[in-house]
Amino acid sequence: MERKTLTRDDVIGVIIKASQAMRENHVKQVRDLDAEIGDGDLGITLQKGFTAVEDVLQNPGDAPLSELLKDAGMEFSEANPSTFSSFFATAFRKAAVKIKEKEEIDVSDLSAMFQAAVQGIMKLGKAAVGDKTLLDTLVPAAESIEWDAGRDVSITGALSNADGAAKKGMESTIDMVSKMGRARSFGERTRGVQDPGATAVYFIIHELSEAVSNL
Repeated sequence: MERKTLTRDDVIGVIIKASQAMRENHVKQVRDLDAEIGDGDLGITLQKGFTAVEDVLQNPGDAPLSELLKDAGMEFSEANPSTFSSFFATAFRKAAVKIKEKEEIDVSDLSAMFQAAVQGIMKLGKAAVGDKTLLDTLVPAAESIEWDAGRDVSITGALSNADGAAKKGMESTIDMVSKMGRARSFGERTRGVQDPGATAVYFIIHELSEAVSNL
């Protein structure tokens, strides 16, 4: 079903479903990739982090949507502190600022949230597209949503298009050499391996898109 807007309860439900899908379907693949060019703990981060997100959102009370998003990001980060979880918390915190006082969001709001998440992560991580990081997935997705916001595309359609853009971005990391984090020490050995952080972000966007399309 095409949705032009998402209510507070819609957003909560979508994130819960996406979190469950992340834990059930994608932990092993991300863990295995991370073991090739990192320390292999990204799978644990996803497992613990999304469990914490579900715990926060299962009992939202009357909290505003923006506060719930900030809390979800914080709990994800505290569940298993890591570089990725810090980026996740930053993304949610920055995105939440863009919908303060709102209990319903449209595609323009979604675009603002993604753009804020990108800027927050870039500032924190001092990375850019091409460095073989999660930004190689997140930036194309954000650009796709921004484009669709200018064409009055539904949130359902915008997330579906972002899914495709994110997938291409993720796959582009296969031929890159890591320039950031622990993976940088592996040098040329990282070429030919899909970046685990970029892969995790793709799966998140994909599961968000799937959850929205099933509303």
